[in-house]
Amino acid sequence: MFLPIFPHLFSSDSDNELIVRVTIDSGNEHVVLTPTNWQLTDLNNDSTYTVIDSYIPPRTVAKQLLWARFPASGSSLQSIKLDFGKATKNEQFIDIPNLSLTREKGDWRINHFSF
Repeated sequence: MFLPIFPHLFSSDSDNELIVRVTIDSGNEHVVLTPTNWQLTDLNNDSTYTVIDSYIPPRTVAKQLLWARFPASGSSLQSIKLDFGKATKNEQFIDIPNLSLTREKGDWRINHFSF
């Protein structure tokens, strides 16, 4: 199964928090990815952050918008790793590889992403 996960990263208004938003389009597969299990690691100073707030859609749909908020300053992060933890597909566990991102000139771009 191919499950594309392309995150969008946003700094909060106070710039003391980073919001990671993910859209999952799983077609007719029943996929559950829980944002409360996500972890963000700042690869420049080896700091790890856990979710302080998140959103999961109220019902299972083919296209889901999830988000998680981390207590990290978005403007200070240059290279990060996102760990999405375990997900389930049709009630079977699937492992999603970590996603490493590097910021270049104010934007984030995907460095490595594979299944």
